[in-house]
Amino acid sequence: MSEKSIAQLMAHRTLDPGDGAVVDVDEFLPLRALLGRAVRKARLLRQAGVGRGTHVALAAGSWTATAVDYLACAWLGAVAVLSDDERLLATVGSPVVRLGQGDEPPHRIRPGPGPRPGPDDPLDVIFSSGTTGVPKPTVSRHGDWDFRPWRPAGRPADRVVHCGVPFGTSTGVHGILLRHLSAGVVSVAARSVAEVPELADRHGCREIVLTPYSLRKLLDRGDHPFARIKTVKVLAGPVHGGLASAAVEAFPNARIFSIYGATELGPAIFTRLVDLGESTALGSPSPGTAARVVDAGRRVCAPGEVGEIEVSHRANGVSAPAPDWIGTGDLGYVDELGCVFLIGRAKEILMLPSGRTTPGDVEERLLEVPSVRDCGVVAIDSTGEWDRLGACIVVEHPAKTAEVRAALASFDPAIAKIAFVSSIPRTALGKPIRSRMWHMLTAAGAQG
Repeated sequence: MSEKSIAQLMAHRTLDPGDGAVVDVDEFLPLRALLGRAVRKARLLRQAGVGRGTHVALAAGSWTATAVDYLACAWLGAVAVLSDDERLLATVGSPVVRLGQGDEPPHRIRPGPGPRPGPDDPLDVIFSSGTTGVPKPTVSRHGDWDFRPWRPAGRPADRVVHCGVPFGTSTGVHGILLRHLSAGVVSVAARSVAEVPELADRHGCREIVLTPYSLRKLLDRGDHPFARIKTVKVLAGPVHGGLASAAVEAFPNARIFSIYGATELGPAIFTRLVDLGESTALGSPSPGTAARVVDAGRRVCAPGEVGEIEVSHRANGVSAPAPDWIGTGDLGYVDELGCVFLIGRAKEILMLPSGRTTPGDVEERLLEVPSVRDCGVVAIDSTGEWDRLGACIVVEHPAKTAEVRAALASFDPAIAKIAFVSSIPRTALGKPIRSRMWHMLTAAGAQG
């Protein structure tokens, strides 16, 4: 754990004109200018009464604008809350103020420096993705982010282009923004996969950070060599099989890393070097990270036995008699050597007579049924040998309901219950909220 806060680490940096910067929507903001704007914003916030411990809601805009607001909060010791959703803000447990839109403060305002936040002070509040329907606030401290696990592979003044990672996530703000600023690299934000090759060339980027979805879209373009790229980091999903092979071929001079983590896990991450072929191993844990696999009763599973992966993190590898284990919601197993393997989401694996599948696979097939506009699938009963499936269906027109029901009568796999709904409950990232669908399907009115 760092002995300094992020504000202190930034304040003690040597501000060379070419040092780390943020590039977003063709705006190049050098580090000196970025910190200058953050200090001016901090003065404005202090004038409004914001200080150490104040919770401030940040609505993610461009990377440069949001970086200014975030660093202003960190400088004052205020706690940045990465959402402007009233429902989420109500779960924080403390009053949350909103950043006002305004110009720089008058020059006559000269606030005193005030007490700087320390390593144990809260830095921000980030919400989990909410796939269970109940996004949870996760608090991080200044000292939790010592910049080591996510440190860019390059040297100061190197450039990194990233794509597909929202700012308002732990990966976005901790894994990209703060890591890049602390290491002195230029952080280039691409708005779409189509911009990645051009931006990488224009800024001389040696590293790319992206999600598996963005990686696949980038490789599907097939129109650009990436010989200059030395490092590729893939976040928020495994990279193996065909995707791994295609990536290795497309980046002949790069090391490709698959990084596993989650908002609620904080700095606990696993990193694996991607090579050809299948591999679902999580990889090497960050310092202080431990993992285990447990069954439904939280009994530690034997090697090879599938259960939920739980993770615990202790700064600098400090262990405790009773570590705080956090359930990841992911299924996996441990081999005889203690290596943890990931096989899927605990709520996203369906056991059917035909074998294992996922709700997404069934949903893709349901969307091929005429008059089905949208759908969501969930296991409504998993107590027997096989999962019984339920489906929430959005039809193109109410008059088509009977037609769709008749088509689903012979659908394979069998749909045990159907609920015709006006919309599928989804998170802000578009993921179906399966817990809410389960309640919709098991409530009175759902039909077999």
